[in-house]
Amino acid sequence: QTPSIDSLRTARLLAVCLIRQPRHLDFVGRDKRVTNITSTIIGDYAYHLRTARGNSDCTRNKRLSTVRVILKYCLKEGHIKKLPDIPLYKEEEGRIRWLSYNEEERVLAAISNPDLKLFYIIMAETGMRLSEGFNLLWKDVSEDLIYIWGTGSKSKKTRSIPLSKRAKRALLTLQLSGKHGKVLKGVSKTWT
Repeated sequence: QTPSIDSLRTARLLAVCLIRQPRHLDFVGRDKRVTNITSTIIGDYAYHLRTARGNSDCTRNKRLSTVRVILKYCLKEGHIKKLPDIPLYKEEEGRIRWLSYNEEERVLAAISNPDLKLFYIIMAETGMRLSEGFNLLWKDVSEDLIYIWGTGSKSKKTRSIPLSKRAKRALLTLQLSGKHGKVLKGVSKTWT
């Protein structure tokens, strides 16, 4: 007998997906058989996300991605024979926005921890991803460049980032404080 959605929650991957997105279960119905989830039901759910919940195409894609993961798991485990069609919506290009000087001054004024202040300056000046900033080593910092190696970047591409005068000053301040190994050792991920 094909299990219901609720009985499949014991699988780790599925449980994580469902716990994070219980609205999927609430829309489809907790006792609905996985084999009864059709492309029509998924299309109705996508429509519901847009109309009743007011979700953007980007948000709908994220919600439907969770459903896709759940159903792919069910397919892999043999609970369903075919994956229903799950729409993917064209997302608008996000807008690029920079902080004004006044906004940046307010952000810096609100940060009391000196290491976190330097972390903010380095990140704002270089445009590094958070993970790149947290994993940056002193050996990857030269006088004028920061090197991001492919193994530590999201894109898996090695690149160099030119340093502004402000970023150089922040890095010099950190260097003079005697830190070794990771550049942003004094910054906890919980602060960001």
